[in-house]
Amino acid sequence: MSTLTLASPGVQINEVDLSVIARPTGSTNVFVTGFANQGPTDELVSVGSISEFESVFGTPTNAAERYLYNSARQLLTQSPSNLLVTRMPYGSGAGAGFSNQYTALVYPLSSNAATYTDSTEFKVLAPYSVLLTDDQYLSIVENNVTWSQSYNAGAVNSFADIQSKGGIVILDSAKTSINNLYEGYYVGLSDNSNNNPATDFNAVTGIKAANTIVNGNYQTFADVPSARLNFTLTQAFSSAGTSVSQMIEQYPTQFDFGVPFYNDSLTLMLFKVRTSTYNQDTIVLDSIVSEGYTGSLYANRTQNNQRGGAPVSFFLDNIANQVSSTLKVVTNPYVSNTGSWLNADGTPAKTVRVADEAKNLYSEGVYISDTNTVANDVGNVPVKLQRILNQIDTLDQELDVTIEAGLGTIWASAKARKAALGTSAYIFDDTYNVDISVLKTQTNNPVGGVASDYQDIANQFVAFADNTRKDHMFIADALRNIFVQGKNGKASDSKSYVFSSDVYWPLKNIFGSIESSYVASYGNWIKVNDTTSNQQVWVPSSAWVAAVIATASQNVAPWSAPAGFNRASLTNVVDVAVNPTQKQRDLLYKININPIAYFPGDGYVVFGQKTQYKKPSAFDRINVRRLFLSLEKSTKRVLKYFLFEPNTFVTRTRVVNALKPSFDLALNSEGLYAYKIVCDERNNTPDVIDNNQLNISIYIQPVRTAEFILCDFIATQTGVNFNELIG
Repeated sequence: MSTLTLASPGVQINEVDLSVIARPTGSTNVFVTGFANQGPTDELVSVGSISEFESVFGTPTNAAERYLYNSARQLLTQSPSNLLVTRMPYGSGAGAGFSNQYTALVYPLSSNAATYTDSTEFKVLAPYSVLLTDDQYLSIVENNVTWSQSYNAGAVNSFADIQSKGGIVILDSAKTSINNLYEGYYVGLSDNSNNNPATDFNAVTGIKAANTIVNGNYQTFADVPSARLNFTLTQAFSSAGTSVSQMIEQYPTQFDFGVPFYNDSLTLMLFKVRTSTYNQDTIVLDSIVSEGYTGSLYANRTQNNQRGGAPVSFFLDNIANQVSSTLKVVTNPYVSNTGSWLNADGTPAKTVRVADEAKNLYSEGVYISDTNTVANDVGNVPVKLQRILNQIDTLDQELDVTIEAGLGTIWASAKARKAALGTSAYIFDDTYNVDISVLKTQTNNPVGGVASDYQDIANQFVAFADNTRKDHMFIADALRNIFVQGKNGKASDSKSYVFSSDVYWPLKNIFGSIESSYVASYGNWIKVNDTTSNQQVWVPSSAWVAAVIATASQNVAPWSAPAGFNRASLTNVVDVAVNPTQKQRDLLYKININPIAYFPGDGYVVFGQKTQYKKPSAFDRINVRRLFLSLEKSTKRVLKYFLFEPNTFVTRTRVVNALKPSFDLALNSEGLYAYKIVCDERNNTPDVIDNNQLNISIYIQPVRTAEFILCDFIATQTGVNFNELIG
């Protein structure tokens, strides 16, 4: 409605929207990563059914793949969760799709003057691919190179050539690779002359992949056959569908990139090209957008901050390098830092254009043939996991639960096997007996060996949940070899089995160093019927726990305790590796390990809901941590609609009214005892308002669960008045 302020007699009607309310929490988003025999890697895939999982990732062919498959199967068939999967690549080191060497895509820049300083137009020419040592890579990143002040013609085939002929250098900071099937990452550049809605989309007309390494210094490109592509590069502006050119040209959606104000700018887009997800035909390739950035080649160019406050950098290098974990952009400083880039009115005085010869997608990374890979080599799992978690962190995707799915066991066991047998590859074999004697030492947190190897994985998940995201819980699996040795040997069946030394101390030693309310650990492994092999196999329990959490969230509330007979009975379980007694469950609970046990008549049940937060606090229970996570997410969803609203009494009242439904729901469904939302002059003083802030303080009394029920039976004499005894 009108925002007119009347200056003479009249009637003004204003609308105040008090209808913005928090949306209720939906299904539980569960993230898992692991090994599969097919499907895309380095990519987050949302899977809706087990048949879809099998179509994308196949069925398991070894033990490592069984962990991922059976975890996915339990979540997809026995819970209402939304499953998000990233396949971890096989291969040594960082795995297939990655290398041990940096590369640089080097784009020369021709100009219309003798030096870059005097130039008013830059033309981006076709790039060259140069291999770099670690020192050379760091030299470019840290700008410890001698750049040329003007364009020099000729090929760029060495590090020295980069310094003398480089204009824009795109570094492959993730050390990716291109294989002989043309799978890998590709870079495309486009200027704003293409951003005319009445012209055809033709920013990219070809695709070129590195196919030969010359003298270990540089790579040559070859055209990728159009018959291999399951996507189009160009299209008429009036035609249906989406081409690569259309995606690049229409990428800057927050402003009109086609106007002269952006003549000094480029759009850089990174595409991933890989085998079609739902058609495992190596002849057919799909492409997806991995990253995209738009910015100026002028280092001091700024643009208004959409969030308010001081202007922000619009320099392409800064925009890309602050976000990307895959590439780094370095522009020759004689281009970006010298000369008059802006007119007096702030419009660009220099123009940047992409030459026709450079209007291709060019592969980023080292060409590596896949013919020499060792089958089922899990490689350096911690390195692979770190990359996956870094990638997931950059995605605007809510998470609720992340499960380990036995990844710590895979790494610790494969590493121990490699060291013992002297093999060249890290092969996970669940029949291999790992020596866990170091874990049985009755000293907290042993250093080295299988304990440290397991913690290399667990600690990354913990940091991701507790420090990086803070929006989900991580469900950790205990090391398999504590419970099961060889293919089917239960530790509890051994004649020498002693619970305290064989289970309690190993669990205490591998989880003792974790201190986080975002983490929960469960002390058991589960035997299931593996439908793909028609055998009974041992699998990690984290997916079963996540299924319980998702089901409880759906049927009751996110803050309901995922434990006990009412909400935490497990399905599809044949056996558990250890069936702890009450006294043994007491021991586990004291070290914040949640038991999974069998109860006659009730079946297999999760019988604990402690987090790994060992200090006496409400956050040492999962229901409280999940309560806060749920309310924090709903609060964030509401508050984003109040950005840029006036900091007035009306707005602050609207904030409180919009937040109340979520907290009332938690109050009325046994999540809270009480709460109070403060958003008024008490925490929004004049100084706060002048700093463009709006402060909200929310006080919560979380509901505690009844985990210890003490029932006293009291015998009395005949004729005693019970009310007098009770008092």
